[in-house]
Amino acid sequence: GFSSNIAKTYTKKIREMAAFVLVSGFSEVQISGHSDQFRNAPLVKTSALSTKRATQVADAMKKLLPKVKFSAVGRGNSSPLKKDKFQNPKNRRVQVYTR
Repeated sequence: GFSSNIAKTYTKKIREMAAFVLVSGFSEVQISGHSDQFRNAPLVKTSALSTKRATQVADAMKKLLPKVKFSAVGRGNSSPLKKDKFQNPKNRRVQVYTR
């Protein structure tokens, strides 16, 4: 829950996203990081964690696509996919937006 490290299993997914950006000709990419809800965790902590997640993915993609402009933003736990319980892994994610 409190990790912002990219698991090795996602390396392939990051390469696939980078390939999509390249062949589609996008010049700007925003990575939006999200975290799950923790009981008694302040929003500032979940926001910092989600920002780290987004930044790590953006940095990994920048290495593959140095000419593309990347930005990273943390959304904390403000937009959960699953609102039914605390600490739901489906809420720990990044989303990629392109222009």
